[in-house]
Amino acid sequence: MKTYRRFLTAAMLLSIAIPRAYAAPVTAEQACAELKAAAQDATLVCAAVEGTLTLPAGVWTKLKAAYFPEGVFRGYKVQPAATDGANGIISGAKIVVSGEAAPINRENTVAAVVNFDNAGAHSDGVLAPAIMTMGGLIKGAKLRKVQSGPPGSQGGPPGSGQEPQRGGPPGSGGPQTGTPPSTPPSRPAPVWRQRFAPPPPNWWNTDFNTYEWWQALPNDYDRTFTRRISDDRFYLYSGWARWSDVFTNGWVRETDTARINWKASDKNVRPQQRTLTSQVYRDLKECYYQDVYRYDWVDGGFYGSHWEENFDHYDARCIRLPREYGRPRVATVYAAFDLSTVDGILPWETGVEDGVTIYYDGSKITYDLAQRLFQYKVGLDDRQANSESWTITAGAKISQAPEADKVSAYLRSNGGKLELVINDERANFYDGESLQVTAVVKKDVTYTGKILFIKTTKHNYSTLFNGPIDVKVAKAKSPQQVVDLSAAASGGSNPPTTTGVRAYIESWGFKRVGSKLSSGAYINRGGGNSVSLPN
Repeated sequence: MKTYRRFLTAAMLLSIAIPRAYAAPVTAEQACAELKAAAQDATLVCAAVEGTLTLPAGVWTKLKAAYFPEGVFRGYKVQPAATDGANGIISGAKIVVSGEAAPINRENTVAAVVNFDNAGAHSDGVLAPAIMTMGGLIKGAKLRKVQSGPPGSQGGPPGSGQEPQRGGPPGSGGPQTGTPPSTPPSRPAPVWRQRFAPPPPNWWNTDFNTYEWWQALPNDYDRTFTRRISDDRFYLYSGWARWSDVFTNGWVRETDTARINWKASDKNVRPQQRTLTSQVYRDLKECYYQDVYRYDWVDGGFYGSHWEENFDHYDARCIRLPREYGRPRVATVYAAFDLSTVDGILPWETGVEDGVTIYYDGSKITYDLAQRLFQYKVGLDDRQANSESWTITAGAKISQAPEADKVSAYLRSNGGKLELVINDERANFYDGESLQVTAVVKKDVTYTGKILFIKTTKHNYSTLFNGPIDVKVAKAKSPQQVVDLSAAASGGSNPPTTTGVRAYIESWGFKRVGSKLSSGAYINRGGGNSVSLPN
């Protein structure tokens, strides 16, 4: 009987704060939100119901008369759920809020269920009936007041008297109080945590290029600060904490190199000596992490309106420490030369250099030969713990590419004739050998035209010669060959508005075929000269 009277008193108090009828229907969610916001002196929770929470018919009649005298709220019909006995409270019923189940204690909780059906107001059927549960009347206690602040600003499970905290990585130490920042006057300030959890032991990525680098630790590295994203969201950043380990990419051994060059044309190449140093090193970094928590304002819910804390992520920054070096290792290489077989070096080959690159990685000596003019053999004469002695012996000669600037191809006007002239300045050396020249000669006729009564310059291109020229080189002959292009150049008729005619070499090149002196590489010389022709 006492419980019934206390509940009826609560219902009558609620009826003062909530309007009794509205003309225009709203969504079920809006109706629930308005009821909760209006109940400033009691806890109202919008939730889906698992099971059924009911009241005896007599209690419902009294509640409806005081709370919903017209039987509607915001256009929704208000009706009681079915009763199941004397007290109407089902043991084990749960209210499901945001995926968390809150058990209802049948011994000390009196709950009323208000079902909102759409009464045809939303014929599309998208909105399911909303359910509002009014609770918080504890046996032997008065109606629980909401904590100070605007409607719905804080709340919690019945009798908790405080807002629940959310989130935090494992072992974070739970929520802690802190100094709140300035926040909108319509809601309380978030309560910041003061202790922060380190990342798990396997969290860090030890790759050296993953994180941003500091030159040095900033002065305010241990300062905790917040950042407002909007009125409904804050981020809390912890100070930077040092990671216990110093990261390294492991020991790396340097490979030292040295180079020896020589010209085989100088048969008196002196012995050479090179000293190489190999050293191990490793890079180190000292790293720091920062906890970032997110605070979101949640309207309504099982706990009422409140700030909800969630762990968001970790940030990381690192400082590169000085590189560490191990003890150096030193090796020496002595190289002597045997060029006794060198012969037949041509004048344009005297500047060609051969060479050897020597490598030492702290454990062994290796080399790489650059054989341009001769092939070589490296003989090991002596090997000690940290030195080697070699003899480098010349072998077969390697043919070089022909000199690009010693063969020429050009156009000339000779007594009114257009001629393509081929010459070879190395004919004394290549006497009797074959020279193949590839050339493309074109004719360009320039004349005037009109486009939409605007005078323009146009070109008419035609090919005069396209193909290889095989030349038999003779040392007493200059030029080596002349090709007459007059017939091809005089063919066709030019437009009456011709302003100029010219012949030009679009491209040309050459190669020496079957030469005993040079390789058969093709030498591309690009474009050539041009000559003017009569209109």
